[in-house]
Amino acid sequence: MSVKLAPALPADDRNGMPAIASSLVERPDDVHVAVLLVRTKEIRTNARTGDVVPTAEVLACEAFTGVTADAATLHRLLRRQHERRTGKVELPLELEEAIDALRPHDDQDDAAEARDDEPEAGQ
Repeated sequence: MSVKLAPALPADDRNGMPAIASSLVERPDDVHVAVLLVRTKEIRTNARTGDVVPTAEVLACEAFTGVTADAATLHRLLRRQHERRTGKVELPLELEEAIDALRPHDDQDDAAEARDDEPEAGQ
């Protein structure tokens, strides 16, 4: 079974996508995370085949730039749900967090490079 998504986002303060608009323009290759609340807008049935296809409408959405801790947590949750849905083996959430913490982030790389460029004390 497939699901369609209605193309319209909420037009009021339930639409959090504008919060990341500048990041989408300035860093188009970055991956961002969006959380959507959806409900069924309509259900269509193909009379010949019997296929039933629901269309979901977005009730609210919030977006996070890819460099926030919240986005990293949401990405891990998305990965875990994908693994559950597809039947792939998943790591315990605490182990995933520990593994993710080992990866340097852009801001940590910049800080490390800045420290490497500073002369050592006493030189």
